[in-house]
Amino acid sequence: MTNSPLRIGVLGRKGGSAKSTTSYNLGGAFAAAGLRCLLVDLDSQASLTRALSDAPLSPEGGIGARIAEPSRGLRDTIRPVGDLLDLVPGDRSIEVAAAALAQNPAGPLRLRLLLDEVAADYGAIIIDTAPMLGFTQTSALLAGDLAIVPTRTGAQQDIDALVDIFALRDELAQYRFATATLAAILPSNYHADEAPQRDGLAALRAGYGDLVADPIPHSPLIERAINARLPVVTNSPKSTVAAAFRALAARLNPDSDEEGRFTAETQSAQRIAENGRKETTKKVGGGR
Repeated sequence: MTNSPLRIGVLGRKGGSAKSTTSYNLGGAFAAAGLRCLLVDLDSQASLTRALSDAPLSPEGGIGARIAEPSRGLRDTIRPVGDLLDLVPGDRSIEVAAAALAQNPAGPLRLRLLLDEVAADYGAIIIDTAPMLGFTQTSALLAGDLAIVPTRTGAQQDIDALVDIFALRDELAQYRFATATLAAILPSNYHADEAPQRDGLAALRAGYGDLVADPIPHSPLIERAINARLPVVTNSPKSTVAAAFRALAARLNPDSDEEGRFTAETQSAQRIAENGRKETTKKVGGGR
């Protein structure tokens, strides 16, 4: 592949909102459509990595160690975890990198530069983040073209937490950083038979309109697929929840052809976005 991939940050400061589940199954939906996809586990809890791989991780083999020392690159950290699906594993080194770079204003830009090294190999890159505001959320916003925010709908505090993500994005934009476009709020693990969740979904739609994607329904098939180390679109392709993830992939990549390839118009838009981010990187990071 020679064109820039679609880069998607999966954001949210609340734990339990299904960020890792969304990252994996969205990646699976892209892969099923023919797009080679790279999953990046930027959460020090490494839930995605633990779910998909038993291979031991060396102290210097995770994404955090490479953010701390970006000259080493990412390529030798990548693991295949499925058909057209690869993983950059996460570990506690992310916390170490975040602390070490706390006083470095260019620190959150390093992820973008690391991904540039391997971008030509992929049609999509999905960044799974830690459930807190800070280094990983900022890095994903600066590295991504798009961002999605999974959320539960049954509790007001879950919905209220969305405001913090929008505020972070807006503050970065205020300082002239090129940030990911917030493309979707994603109701996750949705129980249509529970009134509080229906009310929460209605409140989301009233407040955010078309930004709210169709819900991902609660389904035991998701856990069953993860236990089999398969995306639900592969393990249960005819299920309602598989259709929901395919619909999300189509929403984020509406200009793909029948085989999942980007059209020339989409490629051109991505190149424009890429050039803008390179200019930002030069100004903030000294052009390294």
